[in-house]
Amino acid sequence: MPIFCDVALPVPLDMAFTYKIADHLPVVGGRVLVPFRTERLSGVVTALHDRQPSMQAKTVLQVLDTEPVLDDGLMKLGQWISQYYLAPIGDVFRGMLPLAAEIKKARTYRITEVGYEALHASATVGSSRRSKQDIDTQMVEYAVLDYLSMSDDALEGTIRSATGANRQILELMLRKKWIAREDVSSVRDASRMVQMAVLKEPVPGKSGGKLNDNQQKIISFLQQESGRAMVEQLRTLDVPHHSTDPGQTRVD
Repeated sequence: MPIFCDVALPVPLDMAFTYKIADHLPVVGGRVLVPFRTERLSGVVTALHDRQPSMQAKTVLQVLDTEPVLDDGLMKLGQWISQYYLAPIGDVFRGMLPLAAEIKKARTYRITEVGYEALHASATVGSSRRSKQDIDTQMVEYAVLDYLSMSDDALEGTIRSATGANRQILELMLRKKWIAREDVSSVRDASRMVQMAVLKEPVPGKSGGKLNDNQQKIISFLQQESGRAMVEQLRTLDVPHHSTDPGQTRVD
C-alpha cells in the first residue's frame, strides 16, 4: 500500500506537494484536505507512491473522495493546460472541479498563557503596561482577551462582532502571542440550501423604529461582513436564536 501521495494545491507554485497518507487511501484524481503553512487547503491527488521526500511530510487531514472527481482524461487535459499556459497546476485543477468541491473557510482564536498574563497585568497595573497602542486600541485588545478568557475558542466573526476588533488588531495580538489562531476550514456541502441574511438599504422617509441590543449586534455584524452573511454565522452571535431566524427579525 502506498505511503505518500502528491497533491496539486491552488497556490501560485507550479509543483505538487507530498503528504503522508493516514488511515484512508486517497485516489488519483480525487480530493484531499491537507495542511499548508497555517491553512487547510483542498487539493487534487496526482500520484500515490512510496518515495520518501527530502523533507518531513505532513499528514493528510481528510480524504474527500472515494472515486476520482477528475478522470484520467481530465487530469491529462489539466496538465496540458498548465504546461501550455504556464499556469500552476493546482489552480488549473481547481477551475475544473465541480461546485461541490469548495471548502468553507473558518478560523478560530483562543487566548494563550501570554495573553492571560497581559489580561492580568491590565487589571492590576493598568493598560499602559499592557500595550503601546492608543487607548482605543488598548480597550479593544482588553475586550478580546476578556472575551476569549471565558471560552475555549471562538470564530473570527463572532469575536469581531462581540468586541469591535478588526483584522489588524487581531493580527497585532497574534504577533504579540497573546492569542493563537487555528484554521478549521471544512468541506462545504453544496448540495444543501444556504440561507443568507442581507442588510437592506433604508427607505427614504421611512423609520424602522428603535432597534434593541440583539438587533444592533446583528446589524453590526452584517456591516462588518459587507452587508451579507450566512444565517448560520448569525447564529454564532451572542443573541437569542429566534432573533437570527429568517422572518423573525427585519434587518432594514
